[in-house]
Amino acid sequence: MINILIDHTIFLHQKNGGISKYFCRLQHKNNSLDKDINIKIFSPITINENLFNLQNKENIYYLKLEKIPKYCSRLFYFFNNILTLLYIKFYKPDLLHLSYFNYSIIKYIDIPYILTIHDLIHEKYFKSNIDQKKYDLINNAKKIICVSQNTKKDLINLYKVDSKKISVIYHGIDITIKKEKKFNKKNNILFIGDRRSYKNFPILLRAFSGSDFLKKNYKIVCFGGGNFNKKETSLIKKLNLSNSVNFFLGDDYKLFKIYQTSKVLVYPSRHEGFGIPIIEALANKCAVITSNIDIFREILLDPIFFFNNNDEKDLSKKLEKLLKSKHLYNLNLRLGYKIIRRFSLKKNYLLHKNLYMKSIDKA
Repeated sequence: MINILIDHTIFLHQKNGGISKYFCRLQHKNNSLDKDINIKIFSPITINENLFNLQNKENIYYLKLEKIPKYCSRLFYFFNNILTLLYIKFYKPDLLHLSYFNYSIIKYIDIPYILTIHDLIHEKYFKSNIDQKKYDLINNAKKIICVSQNTKKDLINLYKVDSKKISVIYHGIDITIKKEKKFNKKNNILFIGDRRSYKNFPILLRAFSGSDFLKKNYKIVCFGGGNFNKKETSLIKKLNLSNSVNFFLGDDYKLFKIYQTSKVLVYPSRHEGFGIPIIEALANKCAVITSNIDIFREILLDPIFFFNNNDEKDLSKKLEKLLKSKHLYNLNLRLGYKIIRRFSLKKNYLLHKNLYMKSIDKA
């Protein structure tokens, strides 16, 4: 039996979100599929809902908090790091898969580690200098996983990593929805997750506001990402959309129900590392319209899914066209169903397994 340990970092940092979901899905597939490799998530203190809902006895957490108390972040990370080092010392896993950028424990361990890079948006758009600690962490890893070719290209350009050290493994989901299955759709336009900065939420509000057809027939549903802030509330009020925009929170079960009852997901990000909601939506018979950026072209392939970047009039036009045409809407779903076959969770897991074996020289 080969033992892989996933450390606590993302599970103390992120309450929900794509990165923690990625690791939980990986571990879940290992538990259901494989007897040769044992993957364990180790997060003694956690705030993460995805880990809490995983319900696997192999994982270790002792204390689940709603949030980290004020001024306690360093203390809790220190406590988790100490317990992680003790676990590695006594149980001697074969490989450590860092769940995020944990600089503190690497110099104290004597087992190889690998790292998954989800995106490098911070370096590309918000920071002029490369962090030396991050550079060392990346370049000392046994192997690097990138979630897209686009992220791999950024990693090589920014951190000068040898391309032979990098494996591209796309995110995966369980594809269980039958192509012919129908859902009772509501006239909802969906926005998922964080709405700040490069996520570009205001363009959806403005595109919606500029269409009499959309305002008369549809509502915007936001799921996750926290309550509307003052700036968002002010813009919603200014555009007279107070009765047209709704907000929901919930777990994956509720999220997938919302996918299944919504007409279209709008994903207008200016930058992304991947975009898990896109494949989740398509797997649940929810049409998709996204910004026309490199990573979405890599995932979706077909121009039917795109609107012109930062062009609210084009987004409004594309939404109207999609929602008025039964033929175009069904074509969006048919193409989407073909696309998501590339992103099965089983394929994702087997690629990880192969990389784990290579990282400990047992391939």
